[in-house]
Amino acid sequence: MIELINVIVVFAGMVSAGIYFLLSAQLEIPSHSATKAILSYKKQGVKKPKATEVIIWQLVAHLSTRIKINEYRQRQLKGSLKSAGIPLTPEAYLAQALVKAGICLLGIIPALVVFPPLALGFVVLAIVLYFNEIGRVERLLKLKRERIDSELPRFVLNIEQELKASRDVIAILDKHRKKAGKGLAEELKIAVADMKTGNPEEALTRLDARVGSPMLSEVIRGLIGVLRGDDNIMYFQRLAHDFKHIEFQHLKMAAQKRPGQMRKYSFALLGCFITIFVVAIGMHLFTTLGNFF
Repeated sequence: MIELINVIVVFAGMVSAGIYFLLSAQLEIPSHSATKAILSYKKQGVKKPKATEVIIWQLVAHLSTRIKINEYRQRQLKGSLKSAGIPLTPEAYLAQALVKAGICLLGIIPALVVFPPLALGFVVLAIVLYFNEIGRVERLLKLKRERIDSELPRFVLNIEQELKASRDVIAILDKHRKKAGKGLAEELKIAVADMKTGNPEEALTRLDARVGSPMLSEVIRGLIGVLRGDDNIMYFQRLAHDFKHIEFQHLKMAAQKRPGQMRKYSFALLGCFITIFVVAIGMHLFTTLGNFF
């Protein structure tokens, strides 16, 4: 029986490899060596690319040319990928999710031969993997947004102090960029360069659209008012007070979650203590009963 399973697995592997090479020739997928050379150039100074990674990106390169996205979705996804720091085109991003899910579905073939109910597991796994890959950019953007929001109270307080001495918005943003965190510093760098080469108000509006944070939107509204000549010192004072209150609420919620996060470790520790006592008592009883017999 074991020999039969080994023969079936080898046969399925050979058939899959044959189908892959036939499709590669028919669909003109880039060769293994060409893709590996591109990945090696892209990852100079990084470890050598794996064979599986090369194959995946061969398929992604071909499939991305067949995917069609409407203009609005493409523009939106392109901006999200750029903001999240993912160096892929929208088509390639969707293609790599489809390819990884498709590779997972290949497990259905041996599963149907060895244990058919297992095939359903591969289908579920492929669906989960696809949506996980598609949602990766949103998760990265959410994390980046949260980090930027955590810096906004100090940012607003700095703007309030700087406006008492100067109304040069570009200089204020550029000065704060040098001491800001990575996420906010990158966005401020782009915004400052955009403001110097174009319309400052439009540059700030694009900054607001890139980050998508309601808190940052209030800051941008105040800065645009300053560009238009408004005296917004009181506005930023109120904003600083509100942001401090929001920060306090976030810290309070985080503190309330800590006991729940620690509970599982407390149960694990309790389980260890109980195990120690049970083992000790069991060994004592075993030794005592052994003396009787």
